[in-house]
Amino acid sequence: MSDFIENTAQDYVKERYHQKSEEQLAELVVTFTHGFKLGIQIAFDSIMTKEEGKENGI
Repeated sequence: MSDFIENTAQDYVKERYHQKSEEQLAELVVTFTHGFKLGIQIAFDSIMTKEEGKENGI
């Protein structure tokens, strides 16, 4: 799954920010991928918290 996220991020960033240098593109991919993974983790934690019957703190 991680490879899929990174490849998708690379494709998106290259298409959207094609005028940037390769170094900037690589940094954007890392940032985008990290943010996406954090978002998925927050969503998963929220779902698990609801399933356990606890209040959602988000």
